[in-house]
Amino acid sequence: MIRKTRKYTAPYNMMPSSIYVDSEYLHVPESRKPYFRQQVLNGVALGKGHYLRLFLFGWIIGAISAPYFPRAQALAASAFLRNDLASAQLAEHQLEWIVGRNPFSESTMYGEGYDFTPLYTPSSGDMVGALPVGIQSRGDDDAPYWPVQNMWTYKEIWVHPVTNWVWLLKNIAGPSLVEGRADSVVTFTSVIPGQKIVVQPGRFLSGCRRESIT
Repeated sequence: MIRKTRKYTAPYNMMPSSIYVDSEYLHVPESRKPYFRQQVLNGVALGKGHYLRLFLFGWIIGAISAPYFPRAQALAASAFLRNDLASAQLAEHQLEWIVGRNPFSESTMYGEGYDFTPLYTPSSGDMVGALPVGIQSRGDDDAPYWPVQNMWTYKEIWVHPVTNWVWLLKNIAGPSLVEGRADSVVTFTSVIPGQKIVVQPGRFLSGCRRESIT
């Protein structure tokens, strides 16, 4: 589903939020029912009462830095288990969104990427590598919102986006995927721990440790 719905955020390929049913507003607190329903209806209509939200709801911390990383981590881990190069690349796009591959051409990580800005840090001050809650949606709209104001919650530094960033880097830097066409049998040998992967003639896609292919 993630790979099929990413076309709605092209060319940035940010993973969309989720698919909702137009009756889900009946299950949220009474004070939020009108907003919830309208924001669902502002998503991409998929038919039969189903809507795809590209961003989280406006009153929530609707930003990729906070809730999107765990999904990207799972995608990267499954990509290497399944030798799925396209999924690994999609997981990597989520990191690129953070440091400038977004509609604002602006990095949300302080001190890294393109055209970064000061973040909301009333206690600690700006720190290189810090990540805020991140780019959100505005009101009921399902569109990215990254205003110039330096305020909570979207520009407020949180801890878990940074830890999840490092975790995602680890998953993406897992076994490399080698793709190509072999005219004869080819053997890939991993120096550590000595694993050998044999591919047969024809097109192949195999995983090995990135730093030790011989």
